[in-house]
Amino acid sequence: MNLIRHLNPRAPITTPAEARDAGRASAVAMFIGAGVWLISVWRMLKDKTDLIGQGREVMEALQSGAGVAVTGELYFNAIVGIAVGLAALQVVLGLVQWARPNAVLPIVFLVLTAYGLATPLVGLATGAPGVPFDGVFLVTYGLLIVQALLHVSGLRG
Repeated sequence: MNLIRHLNPRAPITTPAEARDAGRASAVAMFIGAGVWLISVWRMLKDKTDLIGQGREVMEALQSGAGVAVTGELYFNAIVGIAVGLAALQVVLGLVQWARPNAVLPIVFLVLTAYGLATPLVGLATGAPGVPFDGVFLVTYGLLIVQALLHVSGLRG
């Protein structure tokens, strides 16, 4: 499988083997997406105290009482758990797409990838806080672009 070829959404597909490989390109994009989620988990674990503090602030705004310290930790654990779960889900769905390439999963993930590409741009345009525009962000954003191209190829396959 030549992944570089599948980064071009206009590459001709002439044989059934090329169509299968194009469909599998979407599976590779899902595996990349799982890796991006794991990078997010790494960043969250690195910034654990800041995130727990943010969780406390959110919970203080919603309630008052002694349980706020506990809910900050629960908030953090929930976010990390969701990110790990989404990474695992992408691996499983990537394996399904690899075994039986279809058009449904590339469509779903192309929409989700487009949302992931648009969200930080909207935040930047509106001046919303919370998006760290650093080297890790630029790498993961570049990987989102690669995923979008691979999902388009998967859709064509």
